[in-house]
Order: sequence, then C-alpha cells, then structure tokens
Amino acid sequence: MEIMNRKKSIHKPSPTAASSKRGSKRDYARLLKTIEAVNTQMVRRAAAVVNQALLLRNWLVGAYLVDYEQSGSDRAKYGDKLLATLASDLAARKVAGFSISALERCRRFYLATPQLRTMIPSTLLTELTKTARIGIPSTMSTKSPKPTGAHLPTPLMPEQIIRLSWSKWIELVRIDDRERRQDPRPV
Repeated sequence: MEIMNRKKSIHKPSPTAASSKRGSKRDYARLLKTIEAVNTQMVRRAAAVVNQALLLRNWLVGAYLVDYEQSGSDRAKYGDKLLATLASDLAARKVAGFSISALERCRRFYLATPQLRTMIPSTLLTELTKTARIGIPSTMSTKSPKPTGAHLPTPLMPEQIIRLSWSKWIELVRIDDRERRQDPRPV
C-alpha cells in the first residue's frame, strides 16, 4: 500500500508545478484575450469575403440576365415571363435565393454598377466558360463608366462598391436617380 501511495505522489504534479507550466493568471488572461481577438477578426474577415462573393455572384447573374435579354431571340418568346420562369426553374434545381424580385435586383445591380467588372477574377470567368460552357456576357463592359454630365458625381470605384453589403445594395438599386445612388452618404 505504501508503494502505491508513493507512486501516486510521484506522478501527481504539485499545484505550483501545474501553474508554472500553464503560466501565471495574467499570462492566461492574455492568452484568452488574444484567442478571442483572433476569432473576432477572422469572423469579420470571413463575413467580408462571403459578402464579396455574394455581390460578385449577384452581379454576374445580372450580367447574364441582361446579356440574355439583349441578345437572345427568346426574349420575344418569354417577354416579361423570363424572370418568373427562371425563378421557378432555379427553385426546381434547388438553387436558393433567386426569387423573381431577387433576379430583378441582380439585374438592376449589374446595370447600376458596370464598373464592378474589374473585380471579377479572370480565373472565375475562365472556370465558368469551361464548366458551364457559357461565355462572358457581351454586355459586360471592361471599362468603368464616366459621368456623362458635368453635374454628375464620379461613379463609385469597384473597391467602394465591394465594401457595401448586399442588403445595402438592395436599397441603393431601388434609387433610380444615379446622382443620389452614387452619393456615399446614407440613404
């Protein structure tokens, strides 16, 4: 029995040895705060990346809609029913988030922000061309638009566009007045 007690005491670390391995309470508090800060920053970055991907997806959807409407002979066939048919067919394929109104917002977003084209990675366009066998929409401008009148504001830069959330853009694309939409102040 005495031998067993001695073994237990040999393998059981003393409280001071455990705290020295772990560090002081101050070091532990710093570790805790550091991990919390890292998590907060990375969650923010992840949200920003997801938002950018969502904006680019919606912009591309709008570009393909406009291209289809402007160059396809099917436009006369479908007319105003295009968005309803497309929304229904996408839902049947389990592609979420593309109601009629969402597709209309994508179209308006594309038309309101042609300068966002520069933010679309060429690798993505190449991948889309290969996997989906779709070309780059002919309506996709590669140049940022210039104001047409002296009184119009300078269009937002792509970097400014991409910083705003999709929910903010939903509000902005409702504004028909280009001058008001380009004003960075809150709507």
